[in-house]
Amino acid sequence: MLISIFFQAVLFVVHAVAAQNSTFSNPILPGFHPDPSCIFVEELDSTFFCVTSTFLAFPGIPVYSSKDLKNWNLISHVFNHPSQYPGLGKVLTASSEGGIWAPTIRRHDGTFYVAATLVDYYEPEKRTFINLVFTSIDPSNDDAWSDPVEIDMHGVQAIDPDLFWDDDGQAYMLTGWRKIYQSAVDLQTGASSNPVNVWKGTGAEKPEGPHMYKKDGHYYLLVAQGGTGITHSVAIARSDHVSGPFEGYTGNPILTAKDTLNFFQCVGHADLFQDANGRWWGVALSTRSGPEYRSYPMGRETVLYPVTWDDEWPGLDPVYGNMKGWEMPGISQQPSSDQQATRGSESVDFKPGSSIPPHWKFWRFPEPSSYTISSPEHPNSLELSPSSSNLTGILTEAHPITLISRRQTASLFNFSVDIEFSPTEAGEEAGVSIFLTQLQHIDLSIQLAKNGSQVLRLQTTAYGKPNLEPPVPRTLNLPRSWTGEKLRMYIEARDPTIYSFHMARTNDPLDVRQFGNVSAEYVTGGSGSYTGTLIAAYNTNNNGTGTAKAWISRWRYLPLAQEVARGVFEPVNNA
Repeated sequence: MLISIFFQAVLFVVHAVAAQNSTFSNPILPGFHPDPSCIFVEELDSTFFCVTSTFLAFPGIPVYSSKDLKNWNLISHVFNHPSQYPGLGKVLTASSEGGIWAPTIRRHDGTFYVAATLVDYYEPEKRTFINLVFTSIDPSNDDAWSDPVEIDMHGVQAIDPDLFWDDDGQAYMLTGWRKIYQSAVDLQTGASSNPVNVWKGTGAEKPEGPHMYKKDGHYYLLVAQGGTGITHSVAIARSDHVSGPFEGYTGNPILTAKDTLNFFQCVGHADLFQDANGRWWGVALSTRSGPEYRSYPMGRETVLYPVTWDDEWPGLDPVYGNMKGWEMPGISQQPSSDQQATRGSESVDFKPGSSIPPHWKFWRFPEPSSYTISSPEHPNSLELSPSSSNLTGILTEAHPITLISRRQTASLFNFSVDIEFSPTEAGEEAGVSIFLTQLQHIDLSIQLAKNGSQVLRLQTTAYGKPNLEPPVPRTLNLPRSWTGEKLRMYIEARDPTIYSFHMARTNDPLDVRQFGNVSAEYVTGGSGSYTGTLIAAYNTNNNGTGTAKAWISRWRYLPLAQEVARGVFEPVNNA
């Protein structure tokens, strides 16, 4: 009997060790993927669903699904057509700080709910926070997402809405902005009770990003605090009643990289969820910046960590590039073409009848007539009509800019695209860009100079970082033999802190001309501290009268490696 008990104990320990022996790499959603929120839905084939913020990028609020927490597929966008909420088109800021903030995804009685904040103007004395709730019974279908219901906040300015249903079916919205507020809400009409302050946090600045959970009869309130930089952190409080009072945990903060030398910094804005085995996990945002916090062009990314509970409080593992945790749930997925949004190579040839890839982004609402796939005169290309606004934009009005982009999702990558462009008026310009905001971008373009000659120009815009002097633009006359030729433009990151720009003719692709290198610091932080870099092609007449179109073709993006610790790289699986 004692021997049997002994072997049972050994077997239990072996299983426990095995369950703790899985490994995974962060970030799980690399690049511009801040403010993550995730849930697990067992009855839908044991699937995890996550959403992240998009700010001024459109379509907005991507929905990702996974079976194993490692491989993620983009399945829809919650905010996918302008009529759902036209207010995004009226956001009058050139920085990243307007638009759609901090979505929360939840499911109740078979319906998916996504709550988010629209910031419709970003000036400290003029901005307005509007909390919206979208619904769907099919999260994999863009068209199934509803127009949003606007929640009545009774004049209280608060952001980062969370949804929680108590056992009696009553829905609550929690929001934050220097305090944590709670309202009982009617999600059909938007009616709500007056927001009540239920917790002020631990004393760190700006408690926000609340999420509520119920476990073992207790209500737990998880919040972000400490601002969004390297003092970002996660704290938790508990109550026996849904509306408090809430008592903060003496071990707060329960997750942070503050005052560490960790490569993954700014860890915060967390959410917790369980898997099919009842084990707990968490997601958060983080920057791969190190404590020096100088060069992190991909911005705020989504990271994963295991969560353990003692009798009363959760323990959240610190975030690193390589993690050990619970045995990964579900059956391991093979990478699919849908993962181009998060990892893997990409080849787009704009074939007749094809569409713009769903993970590609516009900046605010696009002008649809500015983008034509495979016109009869230019098959297998995307036609870009010029916008009057250039990438730096007319900052007093929300004019569309002709820009098509995808996220940078790897520390090291190669990108190339073929461009046909023959400017005939001064000010006409088309090319490629590493784009963070309308105040921070690096552009390689073909332009028509005032003297009538075509030029190649590499220019850095850094109004969003006024303390950083931009390099002098490099301008070269287009070689006469290149005039009228289709050109192949390259952007490469062979070092995560430097972008290299090259160019060649498509009929002589081996004759590659290096054009210059630019520091990634110019597209790090500043006016884009909430987001991350986009790799883009664009066309503008710079507020002139030119009508020259540009045609892009043979779009290629090859991620090479992820930096998982300072100077430590893991190759990207491009299968």
